[in-house]
Amino acid sequence: MPHWLILDAGNSRLKFGLWDGHRVHATGAVSWSGDWPGELDMALAAMARPERVVVGSVHQTATVEALEAISRRRWGCPLTRITTTAAACGVQNGYRDYRQLGVDRWAAVVAAHLRAPEAWHLVIDVGTAATVDVVGPRGDYRGGAIFPGLRLLADALGSGTAGLPSLAGEAVPLPARSTPDAIRGGVVHGLAGALRHLASEMLPAEAVRPRRWLTGGDAGRLQPLLPQGAVWAPDLVLEGLAQLARESG
Repeated sequence: MPHWLILDAGNSRLKFGLWDGHRVHATGAVSWSGDWPGELDMALAAMARPERVVVGSVHQTATVEALEAISRRRWGCPLTRITTTAAACGVQNGYRDYRQLGVDRWAAVVAAHLRAPEAWHLVIDVGTAATVDVVGPRGDYRGGAIFPGLRLLADALGSGTAGLPSLAGEAVPLPARSTPDAIRGGVVHGLAGALRHLASEMLPAEAVRPRRWLTGGDAGRLQPLLPQGAVWAPDLVLEGLAQLARESG
């Protein structure tokens, strides 16, 4: 049974988990702000030496080199970097230039497809950015859409608005009866509405009984506002990175 450490170096956080050949477990995350190498070292302190360390990164080479240095120092283990390709794991990349597709989105659609290869899939990932991607039966990746996430929407509003409230907590009902609640509710419900619209626009008429997947750091907050049937899959990107690494040998 494999014992792989999978790393997802996203825009705001570094997510990690162990892959045993079937599922991801022992997951965690550290923020890029502050002493992230020290925090990662502490988080991995009790972990047995992995057989393989796999990373998918939206960052430039310096971040990947820093992660490899940690892996080599702690375990003497080199890093396997996953990148987006024209095809993998039975999925055909529908982008005109496949290299433009972020590896996190690629990993998520690969994981969704492998869970049910004959189904249509809609993958919603809500993090720093919110993305919606569609993959058809037999691995026909159709493309997707990118939209600002909760924090980016709030920051855009805050650049011209004084006293921006925290977005923490549950989504407030609308119409709101205070300015902080109106901002919080507008951002959260507005993003949920945008995602519902994108999903309806992107699924073709022949997509009967599509599987809907919800992942990303802020996805849990939006789940009650999205169509019923969306399955919360917090480790979908890590799972896809592991599957891509397995195919790469």
